[in-house]
Amino acid sequence: MGLGAENPGMRKLDDLFAKGALKGKAGAIVETALRNNVDPKLFAAVIAHETGRGTSNLVKSYNNPAGIMDPKHKWMKPMVFRTLQDGLEYSAKNLRRRLDETGGNMEGLQKAYAPLNAPNDPKGLNRNWLQGVNKFYNLLEAKETPEGDASQDNSPVAK
Repeated sequence: MGLGAENPGMRKLDDLFAKGALKGKAGAIVETALRNNVDPKLFAAVIAHETGRGTSNLVKSYNNPAGIMDPKHKWMKPMVFRTLQDGLEYSAKNLRRRLDETGGNMEGLQKAYAPLNAPNDPKGLNRNWLQGVNKFYNLLEAKETPEGDASQDNSPVAK
């Protein structure tokens, strides 16, 4: 995904975060991902899933774009970041670390990032993490055809 507003990937990213705290932040998302050696589409997909496309209270009130829980509170409370950019930086570094731990395996990433039956997930929402990230990744990865049909599935997630 190249930088520049005329790039189809950037337009998709802008559209993905058209509302909420991440509106107009496509460039920052891409640059932060690249600086931390993370696929920008994967980073954006995780952020989109974790924040309801940038509309969640977590990102709006805590500058926390990736659902990062605070180890100081035994992973039961969300981390609070001074700025959104601080939250993006921490989140990209955390995602890179988790990818390294799991060898880039998406099912392993889900177990490390959003484990099933986690004490801080009483509603069981983590069971939707892999599918949700996959959905947003596919949306960003899909190639436009001459007719404008974005139907290609290039998910990093094993089916």
